[in-house]
Amino acid sequence: MAREDSIKHFLNGRYFVIITIVMLIGATLFSESLGCISGNTSSYGICFLSSNLWVGDRLTSVLLNLLLILLIAMLMGVLNKSFNFIRAVTYISSSMFFMLELANPYATSQLYSGTLMCLVVLIAVFIMFRSYDNNQAQHSIFIVFVLLGLCCMAQYAFIFMMPIFFIGFCQMRIMSLRGLLAMLLGVIAPFWILVGLGVVPITSFTFPKMVSVWSALSMPQISLLIIIEGVTAFIGIVLLLLNMNHIFNYRKQIRSYNGFFSVLMGGTIVMMAIDYRNLLTYVPLLNTCVAIQLGHFYTINTHSRRYILILVLTACCIFSFAGIIRAEL
Repeated sequence: MAREDSIKHFLNGRYFVIITIVMLIGATLFSESLGCISGNTSSYGICFLSSNLWVGDRLTSVLLNLLLILLIAMLMGVLNKSFNFIRAVTYISSSMFFMLELANPYATSQLYSGTLMCLVVLIAVFIMFRSYDNNQAQHSIFIVFVLLGLCCMAQYAFIFMMPIFFIGFCQMRIMSLRGLLAMLLGVIAPFWILVGLGVVPITSFTFPKMVSVWSALSMPQISLLIIIEGVTAFIGIVLLLLNMNHIFNYRKQIRSYNGFFSVLMGGTIVMMAIDYRNLLTYVPLLNTCVAIQLGHFYTINTHSRRYILILVLTACCIFSFAGIIRAEL
């Protein structure tokens, strides 16, 4: 029993986080040195260049992406410390987020919109959670939708985050007629200001290219991605169902926070299926949601050998990385 307690304590502690960070950085730099992972080109903007084109130097782009991944994990920790939606101190969510990112080197091969979208969404979540049950929080709604409206100029997937955050603000019990007006103004404001100042010419606006799921299936790497992300989504759904009964016993505010993450994960999975060609953009967000459910499961479950799930998933992530590298060589 003492041995099992030591393993559980280790996996739930900071040292395992440090190990997963080193593994992620090492795996990413290793794949970069092989030069076998092609650049991510699955990003489309409405009027700005996609973020995968922002940095010309490949190594600089990889390092910036890794830095943002670390920042996302830190934000996950800050969110839980501030709002306590996982009812225990745990580092499992951050550790498993790093491992899920490691499992898909396509998502770590350069700075791209998936990492940026995940970071922006977590910032928006922080702003939204702070406004819980505050009838005078229309400014929070406005700021969040300004952020989403601005970002959709470089990545159209942010448009699909808007209905998810509308539901989120309803869950936070602050959406009203004034909230709806704040939401609409927030979406319009970035376009209005940038066009008015001449920063963005009207002629630069283009309708994003939407590609059929079936036309994309002929790509060899898509088949491998389907397996990886399908398994990740399945694990997330199963964990959500297992955690749900316990989460229902939390007080209303905590249930609202966790309810939003459930909606976010469900919406992300749906958009990954519909907007298949842009699949990689949703990967970090799905990884974040699944990592949060893993954090719940590990702290809620009292089974003495629950650490086996974490060890198995860690091994699967390593094998997934190795499989992609082998397939690309």
